[in-house]
Amino acid sequence: MNTALKTSNAKTNTQKLAGNVKLARERLAIAESQFQEARERARLAKRRRKEIKLIARRARKQAKQAKAALAESKEALAEAEAKLANLGRRPASRGPAKARPVAKANAAAPRKRVAPHRKVTPASSALSPAPELAAPDQPVPSPAQSASAAAPVVAARDGETHPDSSPATASPQPGAA
Repeated sequence: MNTALKTSNAKTNTQKLAGNVKLARERLAIAESQFQEARERARLAKRRRKEIKLIARRARKQAKQAKAALAESKEALAEAEAKLANLGRRPASRGPAKARPVAKANAAAPRKRVAPHRKVTPASSALSPAPELAAPDQPVPSPAQSASAAAPVVAARDGETHPDSSPATASPQPGAA
């Protein structure tokens, strides 16, 4: 009996040990599969973070491009509005003046020629009555014709009246003969 007991105990011990080994192997397989799944999740999370960084970088780049396009379109609008506002006017200046060379102090500056004073005499049509008072058989001149006909005549003699002064108030220039 003693030997039978020992043999049955030995079988149960070996069966127990085999069961423990089998259980440990199953636990190992479960732990390995959990580890593999966790590793895969970490890899995917890292990939998602990289993709999100890339998406954010692209979004920042697009925002910069949109900002530049906005500034460009604002500038184009301002330029178009300025052109529209200045459509009927002459520009005050055409931009910055070009730098001119400075003359040396000892160099003689060229003198400007002075034009002789001229006398203004009224034209014969300027002495005629206004168009409303003109004779009915004469044609009425157009405003352009009447302005050119009423312009004072300039004489080329020295010492007489200035072109802007009227003949009645003109005074002779000093030194005229």
